Amino acid sequence: MSSGFNLNPPQTGMRKIPRLPIVYFLLVILLASACGGLAGEPEVVATLPPLTATPQEAGFPQQPPDLANGARIYAENCTRCHGLSGAGDGELTLTGEVQNPGVFTEPAAARPQTPKTWFDTITNGRLEKLMPPWKDALSEQERWDVAYYTYTLHYQPEQIEAGREVWQAAALSLELTDQRAMSALSDQALHDQIVAAVGSDYSDEDIWAAVAYARVQALQNVSVIGETPVAPSTTTEEASESLPVGVVTGQITNGTALGTVPPDLPVTLFASDGQQITQRLETTADADGNFRFDGVAIDPDQSYIALTAYLDRTFVSDFVRGEGDSLQLPITLYELTEDPSVITITGVVSQITAVGEGLQVVQVFNFSNNSDRMFTTNEPIGEDQFASLVIPLPPGAIVIGFPENEQRYTVVEDESTVIDSAPVLPGSDHLVQIVWFLAYEDGAIIEQGINYALEAPVRLLLRPDTVTASSDQFESLGPQTVGDATYIGYGGELSLQAGDSILYELSGTGVTTAAEVETPVSTPNNLLVIVIVVVIAQALVIGGLFFFYRRRRSQPEPQDKNRVIDALVQQIAELDAKDERGEINHDLYHHQRRQLKARLTELMDEETQS
Repeated sequence: MSSGFNLNPPQTGMRKIPRLPIVYFLLVILLASACGGLAGEPEVVATLPPLTATPQEAGFPQQPPDLANGARIYAENCTRCHGLSGAGDGELTLTGEVQNPGVFTEPAAARPQTPKTWFDTITNGRLEKLMPPWKDALSEQERWDVAYYTYTLHYQPEQIEAGREVWQAAALSLELTDQRAMSALSDQALHDQIVAAVGSDYSDEDIWAAVAYARVQALQNVSVIGETPVAPSTTTEEASESLPVGVVTGQITNGTALGTVPPDLPVTLFASDGQQITQRLETTADADGNFRFDGVAIDPDQSYIALTAYLDRTFVSDFVRGEGDSLQLPITLYELTEDPSVITITGVVSQITAVGEGLQVVQVFNFSNNSDRMFTTNEPIGEDQFASLVIPLPPGAIVIGFPENEQRYTVVEDESTVIDSAPVLPGSDHLVQIVWFLAYEDGAIIEQGINYALEAPVRLLLRPDTVTASSDQFESLGPQTVGDATYIGYGGELSLQAGDSILYELSGTGVTTAAEVETPVSTPNNLLVIVIVVVIAQALVIGGLFFFYRRRRSQPEPQDKNRVIDALVQQIAELDAKDERGEINHDLYHHQRRQLKARLTELMDEETQS
């Protein structure tokens, strides 16, 4: 591949998060439209102006999920595809309109996954399987209710009772009511914990029964387990009979100079009420790229979108609300490029919290594509999935997750790299959000390589104030207010080339628990706004109120490289000492040591060659 990076190890060495190939296109469209209101100039002050807080989602249930409410939501919205019992035999599946919607009654479908993964799928949708995002249709708690309801559909009351007997006989004492922990724990992981606690005294069937018992301890109204939900009284077809029938038209154009539109491209039209796909129609565009759908039920309460496939990629129209008796859904497609020189990083924000024995980092990148071709690569990383952006992480970093639309990402097995499968469209902001963890105790040198040119403000937001940063790339910005939270800010306007690094040193002691840190109002959505505000502010700053600019390459000078080597040696020694004292999980110890040692070897080799 000519993109200048190596996706080694191959896909068998990757921690895979399945892609939703249409959803991330919709995300780009929604982000682009959301940024349209930022044309007004923000007030230029020494700290960031308070942002309007977006509705904050905790990322785990705020109260025990209610299975009875989940059953109600499921019966009203999910049975046409998944069937009343969750066996994947709904009417749309039986008629062939929906393929392989998932079988919730099979234990194998749920056991390897976490309830959080289940929740994320419901939140973000799976449009390639005709399941729309539910984030705007259901509250966060409602999504947790239906997520846990479907996650536990393969349980049976007698199994739960048998699990109770195992639990009591084995005198197990695992924590079962911590919603954050339980939502991030798969049934398989819970199974393994129980096996580790009881050994070989119980059969595998008994262990799985204990898993079911353990899982429901954090849930409400578990008596609905084993019952079949009541089917809704009115079908979507009946509700749509009174809707006006109209026409949907559009034209496919090629946004790349000298690009053409092949004749006979297939086009698919979807209508959604925000809860489910209500219509799915197919047609073929003519030689000029024009397409037409007749007999479409147009509902002002629904949204419509058209899509086509070109060069093995999916291109979509804007979402359009149903108004009148005709809609237009033009689609722009692009030729492809895998030349990384067309990509520029135009903003980076890292929200860093030093807590416990590590750093918890929420990092947001903003990328732009300065060409008229869609940036992607031909490097396959899964079925019908191709690598796009490749984002290295600092040595020793462990990926925790992705705040939104995590299905588009793949994590290389050693967690050194995150691969984004979403293509970068010309002229659109392309945002990547990553949450990662790095072992930390009183000090660390953070070196994060970049694979693309960076011409951008880079911002560090640190908590607590006992931790400070030093770097030739950044100046102190003082306290930075984001919502109701206060951070110590550092920033600089950087001009880096692909292969350079963002480099800074942290020192100081963090807090013991997250409860000791002021609860931030900032969410991943707030951080996206910060990136945009910082980019806009770049053109407005006079006299250095926002940043004290310093342009320099980040390639470490020899003395900087020696400092990194010394710090890595020290971190390895401290890690070994912790392992000997039994103060760190053994698997985590080996993972972190392998990462630190690999980076140390790389730097030592560079020293030898020079």
